[in-house]
Amino acid sequence: MNATLYTFITVFISLFTPAFAFAATEFSVVQTSRLDVYGVMTVIDPKNKTFAIETPEYSSTELRTGAYTVIIAPPAGTTTNTTVFKNGLPLDGLSGSRFSFTLEENDSIFIQVEHEYTRTGLVTVNTDPQGIDFTLTGPDNLQWKGTTPEEYSEVPEGQYSIVFDDLPGCGATKPMANRLLKAARTNFYLTYTCKAADDLRAENYTNSNPDHLSLTVGDTQINFYDVQSSDWFADYVRTTVDGGILEGYKDDQGNLTGEFGPADNVNLAQLAKVAHKLAGITTDSLRFDSQNPRAKGTWFNGYFASAEYRNWIAYVLPTEDPSRPATRAEVVATLLQALEKDALWPTATFYTDVLPHTKYSYAIERAAVDGLIDTSVKTFRPNDPINRAELAKLITTAIDLYIVQK
Repeated sequence: MNATLYTFITVFISLFTPAFAFAATEFSVVQTSRLDVYGVMTVIDPKNKTFAIETPEYSSTELRTGAYTVIIAPPAGTTTNTTVFKNGLPLDGLSGSRFSFTLEENDSIFIQVEHEYTRTGLVTVNTDPQGIDFTLTGPDNLQWKGTTPEEYSEVPEGQYSIVFDDLPGCGATKPMANRLLKAARTNFYLTYTCKAADDLRAENYTNSNPDHLSLTVGDTQINFYDVQSSDWFADYVRTTVDGGILEGYKDDQGNLTGEFGPADNVNLAQLAKVAHKLAGITTDSLRFDSQNPRAKGTWFNGYFASAEYRNWIAYVLPTEDPSRPATRAEVVATLLQALEKDALWPTATFYTDVLPHTKYSYAIERAAVDGLIDTSVKTFRPNDPINRAELAKLITTAIDLYIVQK
């Protein structure tokens, strides 16, 4: 072959060889999610072309060499944790929902993505009568089918809608929608009014456990389906409900749902209301809002404003999150402050985990001396949350000690 022909062929080949060649590469992705929702992973290749990955696993050996960018749109309520491995070794500094890497010939890229649900809450569903089928739909098209009563814990924040099945003669039910916020709860509740509903109520009454705690709240007879008369806390629930201090949960229209929630943690907003009820303090005359921006415009604004005005120690900081669980120490201190009981200098003689420098130790000391809390145990667990059953017992004991014996 002469030199001129060889040069021509070489130039011709070089002109028609793409700038980005496919090479021997491996690219794979694994996504994990507790609810099997994976969001969308958008991959931008070296020629600025994109493709999307929406499945838990993906693998390809036909990607171009060059620089890649990955953008992950995570599912609602999640935090994305990402690790990128190149040729078996993790790449430093690549994490989160946006990162870049370079794919070279004979490289192996493996991306491990965990969508962790960090912004979640509780959704409860109930009807009167109970035993109605429903379909609940949440963010990212999550869907659950169930029969009332039902609850869904640790589900992502966002918009939820529900459709209840129809009962003959009750008319068609309309879809309902509520928004769930982080660390909060939202309730769906529907009352049916027709003969079929009355028949189902009668059937439920015949088949249900007659040991359910039944109380009168206002003018309404309520069957607490989650409290048995034989439960250790049943008498405490009865005392606090009859006294108007605690009540069952209500739906967004203010109707009692028949749920007491004995295992639910008590948050700061609920504690403020309970302390006012226990001490007989009203907020009717208040003409100012709470200093806490997360309390303004809420049902507990008046209780927070009153607690701040009265210098209740758990509420003096306007940065407190009203939705966070109240600690056992905060509950004791708040109830004693509401009842205007003096604190005592701590001696650290009652519990191994309550020392003089422990927050609210002076209130815990007073509660221990008075018999408000159990001193037969070695620990008090001051920083643990308290549930509604435990709170009912504490309130009942406070009534016996400080109100009935006055």
